[in-house]
Amino acid sequence: MLLPSYALVTLDTLVYSLAVPHYPGIFHHHVSDISWLHMQSASNLCGVLAGFLTGWCSDWLGRKGLLLTVQFISVVCCLMLVVGAYIEDYHTYSVSLLASAFIFRKLNRSFSLVSALVTDVSIGDEARSRNLSNLGMFDQLFVIVLIVYSGAIFGLGFSLGPAFGGLLSVYLDTYAVFSVGLLAALTNLAIIQFFIVESHSHNSKPIPLNSIWRALNHQVVVLYLFIHMLTCTGQACYIATIGMVARDRFQMSTAGFGNLVSFFGLSYSFALKLIVPKILSYTHERNLLHFGLLVTTLARGYLAICDDVMHLYLAHFFVSIGSASSNIAIYTAISKYGRINDLSGSFLGIADSIQRFSGVLSPLIVTVFPIYEGIYSGAVLSCLFYFAGFLVSLQLHSIQFSKET
Repeated sequence: MLLPSYALVTLDTLVYSLAVPHYPGIFHHHVSDISWLHMQSASNLCGVLAGFLTGWCSDWLGRKGLLLTVQFISVVCCLMLVVGAYIEDYHTYSVSLLASAFIFRKLNRSFSLVSALVTDVSIGDEARSRNLSNLGMFDQLFVIVLIVYSGAIFGLGFSLGPAFGGLLSVYLDTYAVFSVGLLAALTNLAIIQFFIVESHSHNSKPIPLNSIWRALNHQVVVLYLFIHMLTCTGQACYIATIGMVARDRFQMSTAGFGNLVSFFGLSYSFALKLIVPKILSYTHERNLLHFGLLVTTLARGYLAICDDVMHLYLAHFFVSIGSASSNIAIYTAISKYGRINDLSGSFLGIADSIQRFSGVLSPLIVTVFPIYEGIYSGAVLSCLFYFAGFLVSLQLHSIQFSKET
């Protein structure tokens, strides 16, 4: 059950990340930077709507059918990218196709659905934390360590995907690179159909929304989700401008930007697999959350003023450690409370919608604050949001500690 799930997430992230290095170059010639930020908001708005709906429906109809649906959407978006890139020089509709694919690709919410599936089959908090950590790593490192169970998946797909995409851009036309993503999306459909086993029994009726609301109305859950919103907003603020920073401050090529994103994915995987478990062997998840938020705050603050490429990579390494630590602490807690209430899909879908909603707000927030003497506001805002999350985590700690004593 777990290995096909890991393969699914790895390929799904590859589909997404192959295109990442190409977006700044494609849209730089056709849309303004402000329009580019607005496109990011529109894309994430699709994710907001799809995140909760897919999670809620999966608690009702099961995981597999919803996975097939969202992967079909991924195939359609990949096909639009291929066609749009192929006719770019010959047809005025090319930009519309590319922009539509960029926006609607966020309707694919595979990661939250697979997270719910992993939660279903994981027995006990320790197994759930370990499996979610592995899933997170494979989602960023890609297919090489797919066969090895002890990977960390979100990191793997996202580290090799951009590097592969950047490397292919040297030898292949853009449409050919997108065709590789289309092939991966079609492979995922086959994996879901033939290898993914349903992990959640169907309910005769949809789960009432007021039941979900009552389950969410728990002080600890609310604070974890609030921290999740702050960190996701901080992350999205940074992502909204990193392409412009790489282009303008460091004059990076498509391949160079792909290498930077790949490094982040690789270091994120390294942190999930080796550093985070080591920290957890000495301390509680609450302290892991504090540590991750504080490290990310300091690293993002430095990235706001960094003008050296080597320092840029070093700061991203510390961001990887910090964000991996805080993400595992947050998702383990959310999945735990979802499992207790038999609402894993809905809880993880809500977390996914919050993440995407932050992606709607962040580009709009960034556009309000202008660039000042070469300092992009994304990194500054990211630092502030993570620090706010750190302060809330201290309040959460005091509440949980008082309940235990």
